[in-house]
Amino acid sequence: MASNLLETLDHASSSSFATYNPGRIVQAVNDLIPLGKEEALASIAGYYEAADRQADPRQGLFWVLRVLFDVPAEPGYHPPVRLGAPRPAAPEDLRTIPRFPIMLIEDIPLLMVTSYILGGLPETVDSHLELFETNGSIRTKLLRPTLDIENDDDRERIIAAFAARYQAAYETKPHDVQLELIHSQLKRMDQ
Repeated sequence: MASNLLETLDHASSSSFATYNPGRIVQAVNDLIPLGKEEALASIAGYYEAADRQADPRQGLFWVLRVLFDVPAEPGYHPPVRLGAPRPAAPEDLRTIPRFPIMLIEDIPLLMVTSYILGGLPETVDSHLELFETNGSIRTKLLRPTLDIENDDDRERIIAAFAARYQAAYETKPHDVQLELIHSQLKRMDQ
């Protein structure tokens, strides 16, 4: 595996919710797409196997996979990630946010959750690698976010789109904490 891809996967796979950077997921996905499904999955699996998962379980790879693969027509959403009870909970109809807990807006993968409350052993990335290998269809188009992070109007447009999709999925407006979470992710895009 090329050292650039190794470094990209290392940055994108962080399990830190507080420092989640959508730009790192975009970079990882865009680096993996040209490899094709088989080689992309092999690269992720090789990285995951070699990673020090005691220091960090590399749960960010779940987010990479959710963006790297198209949402299947049936059932209309990616399988749930079993890391515990997410905050906020998944919408009742997963088709409204088919990559939950990722909401993809204008090719920006926004992480909706602030944490998971674990009540047992968390699922590992291995199970999703197998699932996508068997049933997944890798996206063919690179992600092309058009966000200018210095432009307040751009950030506000993305936040408004997030709020509208959130309200459609949950039938309630997002809390200020959730909007601030998205705002902080957008500010980290180019870091």
